Amino acid sequence: MITMGPFAFLSVLLSLPWNIGGVGTCGTADIVGNSVANCDCPTRTSLTPSCGGKGMKCNDPYCHVDTTGELVECFEGCVQGNIECDACYLYFHSLCLCMKKSSLNCIQSGDWWLLNDHKLITTSKKVPGILQLGSDNGGWEFGQSLLGAGTVASRQWGTLSVNSVLSRDEEQIHIHVCDNPSSALRTHLSTLNWYDFKDKPKPLLVPIAGNSRFPAGTVQCQAALNPGTHMDVAEITSKYVNSLGGCEREKVGAGLITDKNDYSWVCLTTMDDHAAVQLFCYV
Repeated sequence: MITMGPFAFLSVLLSLPWNIGGVGTCGTADIVGNSVANCDCPTRTSLTPSCGGKGMKCNDPYCHVDTTGELVECFEGCVQGNIECDACYLYFHSLCLCMKKSSLNCIQSGDWWLLNDHKLITTSKKVPGILQLGSDNGGWEFGQSLLGAGTVASRQWGTLSVNSVLSRDEEQIHIHVCDNPSSALRTHLSTLNWYDFKDKPKPLLVPIAGNSRFPAGTVQCQAALNPGTHMDVAEITSKYVNSLGGCEREKVGAGLITDKNDYSWVCLTTMDDHAAVQLFCYV
């Protein structure tokens, strides 16, 4: 029998891969599986623009321009390899804290969450952006319910919007929730006959907030069939995106707004250098 002294025995124990009581960092699988109880969310400072020096600019394969921010794994969304990237801050940090109940002002609806500052809605599912969302209307429906209840903004003055692939700065789908009483888009839509726009998105024939921002024809809108009702924003957006090819798909942003007659409208932006959030939140 081989014997060893107490110090030698302790050295062997310390060399083994024990993790008794250890807590790991919450990753993609933990968030998707809603299993964040036994892990810690990445800290704000652990996510950097350069992904801890490992990141790179990703060149869009259709438009051949660099997308915003750096990633380790391009065009995969917030996978484990991007856990140090600032472009996944919203997913790995903000959403994770909501799921752990560490952020106390978050509101949940199934897989969708209104984050702590009540300005963004996202999901625990790994969905990089508008093109991958498809016909999942859960987040849009949640947003419309929040506006209807006056939780964040009112149905009368509130807006929802998602940026295009080329203009987004996060690699996880997020819906902006804004209060915009002076919206130029709302003012114009209120002058139109909703019936002419009830079947599919049609281009607005006048510029919104001037030609330098959203020239005539660059915003396409579809109206609800009745006042006071919700719209299937995801389905309308998905059908429109699927009618396009290549680079044009990467330019599409989407949003929802209600006119002064209480008709909701889904509007799609088609310019690569102006984000949907600008149209719905700031002009």
